[in-house]
Amino acid sequence: RLHKYEWIETTVVSKDGEQKSSEVERCYYGADGKLEKIVLQDTQGELPRGPLRRHIAEHEKKEMTDYIKSAMQLVHSYVPPFPGLLQQSFSDGKMEIQVLEPDVRARLTFADYLKPGDSLGIEINLQTNHLLGMTVSTYLADNDDPVSLDVTMSQLDDGTTYVERARLDASAKGLEVVVSNSGYRLMTQ
Repeated sequence: RLHKYEWIETTVVSKDGEQKSSEVERCYYGADGKLEKIVLQDTQGELPRGPLRRHIAEHEKKEMTDYIKSAMQLVHSYVPPFPGLLQQSFSDGKMEIQVLEPDVRARLTFADYLKPGDSLGIEINLQTNHLLGMTVSTYLADNDDPVSLDVTMSQLDDGTTYVERARLDASAKGLEVVVSNSGYRLMTQ
């Protein structure tokens, strides 16, 4: 149902608590079913003066961008969850159920979902069976490079579920990426 909507996505990248860039995009699904994004606003931090300092800053920016892309690719292995991996975790006895509010909210946690030592948490509304959020705790190359993701879901008036906010934290690099989606409206034909 989300394919009928367009919305605004805002992405903010911070390093060591300092905002490095932000981007605002108009998003929608094209006729081919692929997600399309049009940049509306892009603010990058200023590069320092001087050719050597500028070269170093550009190299660091490229490194940070490549690292974020790797972390995002990894996260896309978890979200949306793959039913076969959920079933495997359940079959292996590695799924836990935690009641957060009796008869209201619960969290399903799948240990060793994709990698040894990782986890995928799915929070659901027990009354409506709607997805409320997800958490991922994993790592890139090894446990010394942890990556976590916290996703908050919301619903539109017609019941369509969407990602309201996603926060990626790569603590080993001091990186945080926050993606917020808002302004949903039906696309005109």
